[in-house]
Amino acid sequence: MDPLFPRRLFSHFLDLLVLSFLVSVPITFFLKVPERGVFSLAVAAYTSLAGVLYWTLSDFFIGASIGKAIFRLRTVSTIRNRSPNIVQAAVRNFAKLALPLLLLDVLPLLFGKGKGCPRYSERLAKTKVTDWKE
Repeated sequence: MDPLFPRRLFSHFLDLLVLSFLVSVPITFFLKVPERGVFSLAVAAYTSLAGVLYWTLSDFFIGASIGKAIFRLRTVSTIRNRSPNIVQAAVRNFAKLALPLLLLDVLPLLFGKGKGCPRYSERLAKTKVTDWKE
C-alpha cells in the first residue's frame, strides 16, 4: 500500500465535505429537492461534475485541493515536476465522476507495493501525489 494512502483518503473525505456544503446542501435546501426521484439524481450528477471541476481546477492552479493542502499533499506532473497542466488535471480526476470508476482507479494504491503505485488515472495523466515538502 502507498504510504500516502491514509492522508490521501482523509483529504478526499474532507474535500467531499467541502463539496457537500458548497454544492449539494445549497441546491437541496433552496430548491426543496425531494429525497428520491429524477430531480435528486440530477443534483447528484451536478454535484459529481462540480466535484471533478473543483479537483481539476485546484490541481491545475495550485497543485492541491483544500483537503490535500490541509494534509500537506500536492499533485505534480511527472513530466515537469510542478502543478499539472489542465489536461493532466482533468484526466487524473475523471474517475471521480462515479464511485465504481473511482474504486477501480484506486486499486493500485491499495494493493501495490511501495510508494511508486499511482492510481490508473494518474499513470495515464503522468501525475503523482507527493508530500508538500518534496
